[in-house]
Amino acid sequence: MTPGAPEEPPPMPSPNDFVGVMIPTGNKPALISYYVALASLLPVLGIAAGIVAVAFGVKGIRLVRRHPEVRGGLHAWFGVLFGGFFALAWTVLLILIVVKSAGGR
Repeated sequence: MTPGAPEEPPPMPSPNDFVGVMIPTGNKPALISYYVALASLLPVLGIAAGIVAVAFGVKGIRLVRRHPEVRGGLHAWFGVLFGGFFALAWTVLLILIVVKSAGGR
């Protein structure tokens, strides 16, 4: 945050009921990271979805550190780790396919 800029209001905390604990609605970046990380399993979307999951996961982790009442740290970490792993795995696989197909000529 820049000096002199107005401070942003804290996000709405996640509800304390069962659903609010399981789905941290107060931490939108963590939820986006979680679901996009699941999409990184798909071969066509894997690399881009993994990168998006990591970016939103980092935002979600920072939000939890600033405002613990929003919860969602596990969702954010899942997005960072799972999305990062599959982005890397699909990238390596793509490189291997390109090298293998270029070497066969």
